[in-house]
Amino acid sequence: MKIDFLGHSVVLIHMPVDKGETIILSDCWLSDYATGDYMARNPSIKFDFAKLPKIDAIYLSHPHCDHFDPYSLMELFSHQKPDILLPETSSFLKPLLEEYLNAHVIILKHNKKENLYGLTFRAFSFAVPYHTNEDDVMMLSIASKSEIVFLEVDAAVPDTEESYQTLYSLFTEKQYQTCVYVAVRNELEALFASLEATSPNDRKNKLKEYRIKRRDEMAYEYDKFEESDIPEIWRVANLTKIYIGQGMIVPPDAAPDLLELSSPFPLSEVVSEEKKIAQEYKRNLRFIAQEPGKSVHINGTKSELREIDYLEKLEKYPVTLRMDKTVRVHRKDKPVYPRKENIKEQKEKIIKLLNERFLPHQLSSLMDPLKMIVSNKKSRNYVIEVRYGTAESYETVYYGWSFTSIWFTEMNLEKEDSDERYWATDIIDFMEGRQDMFSTMLHFFPEGKQIRLWNMMGLPFLNSDFVYKKIQLHFKLASQNHTSKDWVMPAILDNISTGS
Repeated sequence: MKIDFLGHSVVLIHMPVDKGETIILSDCWLSDYATGDYMARNPSIKFDFAKLPKIDAIYLSHPHCDHFDPYSLMELFSHQKPDILLPETSSFLKPLLEEYLNAHVIILKHNKKENLYGLTFRAFSFAVPYHTNEDDVMMLSIASKSEIVFLEVDAAVPDTEESYQTLYSLFTEKQYQTCVYVAVRNELEALFASLEATSPNDRKNKLKEYRIKRRDEMAYEYDKFEESDIPEIWRVANLTKIYIGQGMIVPPDAAPDLLELSSPFPLSEVVSEEKKIAQEYKRNLRFIAQEPGKSVHINGTKSELREIDYLEKLEKYPVTLRMDKTVRVHRKDKPVYPRKENIKEQKEKIIKLLNERFLPHQLSSLMDPLKMIVSNKKSRNYVIEVRYGTAESYETVYYGWSFTSIWFTEMNLEKEDSDERYWATDIIDFMEGRQDMFSTMLHFFPEGKQIRLWNMMGLPFLNSDFVYKKIQLHFKLASQNHTSKDWVMPAILDNISTGS
């Protein structure tokens, strides 16, 4: 098989079949900016569409903007019309794909084999004992008679017997000549630790702690099988593990001085570290840190890197890490999109959000239960502070919940030590698709404040209407010839700055 790495989490997979080859694009973020994260793509790529091979299908693993980008899809569909493979967890978005792309959409169901284009596809939605913003991600396996590739896409395989049994059986149900596992490692936590450090020494300490934590996590991937009867995928013969990812940076047009802080744990070092660990545990794995703009040709245990001929442009920003640099990101304490709104209507929407979504979610959370949060507070109140208006003129409302309450209600307080603090306009923007969970790139959060409400709004299924509005908004803008840059850059320039 051949795997073209197009940057971040996007790969184009070529697999031989009886009559030629089948070509699958896994995820589709090819434009220069991420509209939810307000980040830039690195590298920036442009296709020579005359040379781009005919794609049989695009797999859209989940509706985060760096995997499911309406701007990229609209451009690609203006040149060719592949099928869309959509996981059932995102099937509520099928009408938008049909409306804006006139696409033929095939729904992939959990653990159900689909024979398409001469290959066998299986998507997986593993059960986990907690909620994450990637609950809707479905991982994918693609198999021919002699080859198999498994794509993590953008989620970690859960630490459960079910998932390990499934993975092992996938790779061993046939005597595959070539076995490939594609892992995504974006290391965004390290990136923001580097960007937001208050001093060079703070950066050094944070990144040291992060690397120790990541090394422990890597070692656990092998150690957990040492005293277990669960079959281990890392012992599968002929297995090659390919690492991709790390394609997001703060837009250099707005903050070129941050490029020297934007490579805190590069993919090559991630692979080098895991290679050492695998050797310590005596695993005979082959690792590849795939480079954007390169194609890896794999046959059994042999691999070769080659150039991709259909790329017209591949512009890599020179990211490095300078520990001594004193620059950092600064965010303005204001709504991302300040404007005058009907405050009465905003209040109605926000109290409904708090009581119909946030309160049931947080009360039922097993990982972070509201009852324990309140029990451990001296005030015995959980308080969310919302500012209605703009930075120049606003009204503050405190919403509180306690054991004496049935619902969140407005508290008649002049000042309260709130647990969370937001601008009302940002919350409304999230509900209407103009922001998402990762738009915190633009947000100023006072030190010590939680963002439980914001994180809850980013949970799949509970908030599918927010996701639908977001995807619909960007399809509409893309259809009017707007670009991802048009959306991202004005907001970046208006909300962040850099300095010591």
